[in-house]
Amino acid sequence: MLDPKNPDTLFVLGQELLHTGDRAGAIAQWRKVTEMNPSHGEALYNLSRQLAESDPEESKRLQSRFEALQAQKQIMDRAQTLGNFALASAAAHDWPQAISQLKEGIQVCSGCSALGQLHKDLGLIYLHSGDTKNGLQELGEAKKLTPADPDIDKAIRIAQTAQR
Repeated sequence: MLDPKNPDTLFVLGQELLHTGDRAGAIAQWRKVTEMNPSHGEALYNLSRQLAESDPEESKRLQSRFEALQAQKQIMDRAQTLGNFALASAAAHDWPQAISQLKEGIQVCSGCSALGQLHKDLGLIYLHSGDTKNGLQELGEAKKLTPADPDIDKAIRIAQTAQR
């Protein structure tokens, strides 16, 4: 049974419709997918390709959205990679390297969805290195970005208690 509220299911249905020769049906399904999930890259890409001849302007708009999503994904992947490198450096107690890598990750991220985690990790690494002031500052930034994260609250409480 198809779930009409699942964009991935509708995307696959669009693919099957295209393979059976129902191009209009495929386009309709992929339009539904992009309405449900404007960041569904595969649907944007396929729509762009299918509309290239019949509606070149819309095809170009969709292609631009797809390219922007790809660029955003590359930025986030780079920021997360730097965050992972920083965690490896921290595990080796190389605090300056870990801090440097996380700062670079934050700069690269520039508002990507990994920003809260990067600030949290930087705050925790500052605390582990003995820099309570910067640790609390970074945890405060993380708290602004991810207010529901209970680990941030816990780390702040522990750091403030240790500071007294």
